[in-house]
Amino acid sequence: MPGWVGSEPEDQAHYTLGSARSVPSPPRQRCGKCAGGRGAVRRYGNLQRRLMEARDEFTRLRESLRILDEQVAFQQGVADEAETRAVVAETPLADREHREAQGDLARLKQQREEAAKAIAALAAEQDDLLERLHEQQRAARPAEGWGEREQD
Repeated sequence: MPGWVGSEPEDQAHYTLGSARSVPSPPRQRCGKCAGGRGAVRRYGNLQRRLMEARDEFTRLRESLRILDEQVAFQQGVADEAETRAVVAETPLADREHREAQGDLARLKQQREEAAKAIAALAAEQDDLLERLHEQQRAARPAEGWGEREQD
């Protein structure tokens, strides 16, 4: 079954379910310090790839949080109206609608809280990945003065 990956037309890459072909890897840059620059690609590639994945997930989660905020605000209005109707009408049907609206609001608030927690966890993971990348890059740098010629 064919499908598409990516949200924008220029990001889309065709794939077929069940095949080995998937989303192509992003282009890699060579550092120029290693033989052919390939050592840096191997050393930093996984961290950089995970950072790019985290960035994409951040975007998705922020959009989800924005939508949930709008849904919570709307459902809050619905719950308030149902409460007003329940108080004015004093009927079992109005009470049931009020309880349903409150239950829906509680579920949306729970989903919003879970999305906020996922964003916080992703931020912590991203911080860890950036720290690891920084440590690897610092370890790969030559010592100060290495390779420089003394000038008389």
